[in-house]
Parts: sequence; structure tokens; C-alpha cells
Amino acid sequence: MVKNTLTKIILIFILVISFSFSVFSQGSMLIVTIKTHPQDAIIKIDNKIQEREGNQIYLAKGKYHIMIEKYGYYSYETDIKVSRKKASFSFALKEDPSTIVPKHSTVPIIDNVNIMDTIISNDSLVVNQKIEYSFDIEMVEVKGGEYTMGKAGKDTKTKLHYISLDTFSMSKYEISQEIWIAIMDVNPSKTIALDHPVENVSWDEVQEFIKKLNAKTGLSYRLPTEAEWEYAASGGIQSESGSRNRYSGGNNIDELCWYWRNSGDTILAGRWDNERIKENHCHTHPLGELKANNFGIYDMTGNVSEWCSDWYSEEYYLSGISKNPKGPRDGKAKVYRGGSYVSQVRSCPIYYRFYAVPGFGYNYIGFRLVLD
Repeated sequence: MVKNTLTKIILIFILVISFSFSVFSQGSMLIVTIKTHPQDAIIKIDNKIQEREGNQIYLAKGKYHIMIEKYGYYSYETDIKVSRKKASFSFALKEDPSTIVPKHSTVPIIDNVNIMDTIISNDSLVVNQKIEYSFDIEMVEVKGGEYTMGKAGKDTKTKLHYISLDTFSMSKYEISQEIWIAIMDVNPSKTIALDHPVENVSWDEVQEFIKKLNAKTGLSYRLPTEAEWEYAASGGIQSESGSRNRYSGGNNIDELCWYWRNSGDTILAGRWDNERIKENHCHTHPLGELKANNFGIYDMTGNVSEWCSDWYSEEYYLSGISKNPKGPRDGKAKVYRGGSYVSQVRSCPIYYRFYAVPGFGYNYIGFRLVLD
């Protein structure tokens, strides 16, 4: 009897010790329930991907910034407060039609691609036209040099890194619909106007355009690398502390950029909303209407985003490659840079990086060219 009682006391003592150790090791950590639709959406808290058991993760009490994202849906981000009184959250993502790959496409779906902006429609009519190619593409010399690319912070996608670039020339304007038609005999753009940038062209179609353009002109045009694009967008403005203009040409977005608030019939205010963009008939604008940057290059922020030559990799610039970096050797998505006429303000700074399926055109992505 005494032996059994002693055994029970020992077991209870062990349980108490175990429980105390568990409480001590977890400290003030709380079990937080986060439900998402779709269920396999990625959860980032303070920019770190969270591993969850079912719908549960461990967090200490406090305030956090949470982002929910999944390829095929618009991402959603907000601030949450975790406390003992409320530790359960639910998020439902809205489908993003810009990520739908046509049935005839052989391009694989890319997992976990976060396209920050919307696409108004993919049903643009391809207009057959004929324009004789009889003009030169106006180029601006960009003197090579060293540059601190990216943004200070914890985000590895835009982490600060030093690059060194040789001198190159970049087109003063985004490639117009007039130039595209002169080479390709069709106009795939949603907003039809010869002096507007061409859009709704895939990265692969741009390569075909460049091939034909080079054959016709005897020159060697190409897309800019991502590093060249950001360096040119900066206009060469950078202090010793690494600060630079937020947008290409300055810090006043309305002077420099056609974006979702000012690109339509009226000036919009409040929160970004896809339906309001449609109702306000937001669209591209003639090339060069707003201020140029210090290199004399126009529309590197806004109007249309621009394809770059690089495959996308979040970790590429952590590798230490600094001399004329050209991006990874392969990948699934191509980089595009710069805000567009449907962009949120937060997507317009020159350090912001985007990526998308190379075989599909988007009516907010165009391009410009470089020459060595």
C-alpha cells in the first residue's frame, strides 16, 4: 500500500515538473489559429514564412504584420494583434485572373508567385495593322558605375547589395505600339493608341520582336538586366548613405507616375480596388508626358511595368555576384520591374521586384530596350 502511494507521488511529481518545464520553455507563447482559403496559402508573419500544424502556429503576445499569398490569388496583408482574448484569425483570398494560363500554353503553372497588381482583362483584340519601319529608337547613354541596389531591411528579395555596371544605352521611352506594329504587324494592346506603350505582350513575344528588329536594323538590341533597369531608374541619384529617390525621377509620385489613382477618368482616393479601377477606365498614357529622371529617361515608374531579361530568384543577389549581374541561368518566372497604371502606391518604388510567367502577356506589362 505504502509502495503504491509512493509510486503515485513520484508520478505526480514528474508530471508537475514536466508541465512546469513546458510552460517555462514556451514562456508567453500562444497557440494562434489562422484559417486561410485556399487552405495551402502561404502565411508570412513579419516577412517570415510560417510552418503550421493544421491551422495553428505559436506566437508570443504582441502586434504582427501578416501576409497571406498563393499563386492564382491576390495577396492580402494586414496587421494583427495576438492576445489571450483573441488568438484566431480567418483570411479568404480573392482569385487573380492575371495568373490564368491559356489552355493552349505549354508554360507550367508557377507555385507561390506573388503578382502584386491586377490585370483588367486578358480579352484584348489583336488588331492587324501595317506600319512601315522608318524611324530610329531614341536611346540615352547610361554611364556605368557602382550602385547599391535594393532596400535596407530583412526582406531577402530586395536586400541591399553592391553592383558594378558597364556603360550601356537605354531607350528613352517604353517601346510604343507604333514601333511594335512596324515590326510585328499586329497590335495586342488593350488601350489602342500608337503613341502609348505596347502592352499585353509576353516575354517570349518580346524576344521574337527583338530578333526581327535586330535583323532589320543590324543592331543588337536586348532587354535590360534587372540590375541595369534599377540603376537606370535611379537616375544615378544616390548619397553615401545609400539613400535614393523612391520613384524614378523624384519622390512625388503624381509628377512621375501613371498609377491607379491618376490613370483614369477621375482622381481616385482611398484604398486600392480592382472594381473601381475598371469603373474609372484606368489606362496607359502617351509616352513621356510626365517628368523624366536625371538620365532623361521617361516612365520608368508607372504607365506599364517592364520586362527584364533575368530569370527570377529571391536569393540570387545574396550570392555576391556584383559585376554586370545577369540573373540565374534558368527558372520558371521572368522579372519585370516598375509600377504600372493599375499599381498600388506601395508597388511603385524602384526597388520593388515582380515576376511572372514568360509565355503569357499582361495588359500592364510592356518593355524598353538597351544597347551595349
